[in-house]
Amino acid sequence: MLNRKGFTLVEMLLSLSVILILSAFGFTCRLPKVSDDEELNLIVNVLTYARMHASTKKETTDVDVSDKSLHIYSEHMNREIHLGQGYRFLACHHFSYNNTGRIKHAKTIKLETPHKRYDFIFQLGSGTFYVEEQ
Repeated sequence: MLNRKGFTLVEMLLSLSVILILSAFGFTCRLPKVSDDEELNLIVNVLTYARMHASTKKETTDVDVSDKSLHIYSEHMNREIHLGQGYRFLACHHFSYNNTGRIKHAKTIKLETPHKRYDFIFQLGSGTFYVEEQ
């Protein structure tokens, strides 16, 4: 009778390959988490930058808000940010800062996060905005 106290080489290799495949799949599917504060600060900074760019460079700066991104552009600048997983704007918007950093129409842009909803409320004329938690 054969005395088996361990695993064979084939059994060990098979077990190791299954573990490696599962762990590789787990690492590739794991996306970094972004906190609400980090995402809000990024959006606020980009919108503030767009307004400041318009007033300091004296050129119209356009802002496009889509489901998962924020795109600002002018004659001499083009920037786009993409929102993190679980973050999205609830509607698409387009507005422009004129060469003094003001906007012509009041806007409310709604951002949905994994935990809450935020409104970016733009003041008519001035181009300033504030963020309100819903």
